[in-house]
Amino acid sequence: MGPLQDIPHVDILRPVTRASRTLRVAEQVIRELDEAVARATGDAGEPGPVYVEIPTDVLRTHVPSQLVLDEWIAAKPARRPMPDPKAVAEAVDVLWSARRPLVITGRGARGASAQLLRLLDATGALYLDTQESRGLVPADHPSTVAAMRAAAMMEPDVVLLIGRKLDYQVGYGSPAVFPQARFIRLADNPGELIDNRRGQPELLAAPDLALAAMVEAAGNRESSIDKAWADGLRRRHRERVSASADKQRPLTGEDGKIHPSAIFDAIAELAEPDYIAIADGGDLLSFARTGLRATTYMDAGAFGCLGVGVPFAIAASLALPGRQVISVNGDGAFGINAMEIDTAVRHGAKCVFVVSNNAAWNIERLDQEMNYGGRVVGTTLRHSDYAAMARALGLHGERVEKPEDLRAALQRALQNAPALVDVVTSQTVLSSDAQKGLGFVPDYQALTAWDEAERKRRL
Repeated sequence: MGPLQDIPHVDILRPVTRASRTLRVAEQVIRELDEAVARATGDAGEPGPVYVEIPTDVLRTHVPSQLVLDEWIAAKPARRPMPDPKAVAEAVDVLWSARRPLVITGRGARGASAQLLRLLDATGALYLDTQESRGLVPADHPSTVAAMRAAAMMEPDVVLLIGRKLDYQVGYGSPAVFPQARFIRLADNPGELIDNRRGQPELLAAPDLALAAMVEAAGNRESSIDKAWADGLRRRHRERVSASADKQRPLTGEDGKIHPSAIFDAIAELAEPDYIAIADGGDLLSFARTGLRATTYMDAGAFGCLGVGVPFAIAASLALPGRQVISVNGDGAFGINAMEIDTAVRHGAKCVFVVSNNAAWNIERLDQEMNYGGRVVGTTLRHSDYAAMARALGLHGERVEKPEDLRAALQRALQNAPALVDVVTSQTVLSSDAQKGLGFVPDYQALTAWDEAERKRRL
């Protein structure tokens, strides 16, 4: 019929949700909402977003109270599957016998920090987190080797994977990335147990219960860990962390503008221990992964959705008003939702936005510069005055062009949130992602053929 906003919302959202449907029968709406909540919390597999829509005529239909059952409305306790004792015994035997054990956690391990620490202390295993499980293990815990991620994945003989899919962030578990590893997989839903590589064994259980059971079953059993290997990786991790925190590191790039890492140095010095960190961008995330040492951390996730920094920060501030919230944004990513800083003012969200203003989509700019004859097209921005924009919308706003002014500006921002600090940063400092460049498969890269054709045309 052509009504306003007449698009197939259910079909559009189906690929990115656990379930997506229209609720058409008025007396069944509460039951279906109860099912939607159950699916979102993981009763039908992996937890995740669920979309439901209710037509206007259904919303306006009166439903007799006797048709709305209490069981649909009552809060449901979280399901906590118990571990299979045989699987626990096998996992203990494999992990405690390992010479080079590694533990990797994902979102499913949240809530199991205490039990995880007990297991790491008992086995001496090395540990890697992922962005979604940041903070489960303190950054200074002796098992942590985040700065040696590549070596830590290449060298272990056993990997205990807790609540973590083997997606691109961990190389799909490929033997090319984990050439010697046997996996033990632990999760409270099958979707985090069976993708790409199978566990030997697999434990379908609440991670905290399973980890506690493993430590208890092991008793006083000595770990077989190769201490020379573990101590060597720990030492190299500490050396890299010390180097990244080296106060002798240049404060500016070759172009004289502020080094991006200076932002994270200032945050580390001034932020409260329980602050919520958010990072949003492309090139910037490479610096954030090592620079942000917060125990609560959010970023663009597996979809890499740029523009999340501002709305994430506003939501976090409103949900947890007693905690500092600092969102560090690349200037390109910031521009996608920049106007939402007005929302922070209107709703009283006391967050701080830091913009790394290097006037470029820098990974793409460098890719063009290095791989396409220096023809930089559409990847440069301007050093726009985002602080002036912030002040116009009612925030405290400051622009920083000298590294020595950054700390004081951030301190004032924290004291006067909502606030924005516009930091003019260098394009010439190469991040690790920029050095690797964009994904490039020459035989299948359309841009390669176009570039060659353009070069010939210009001759």
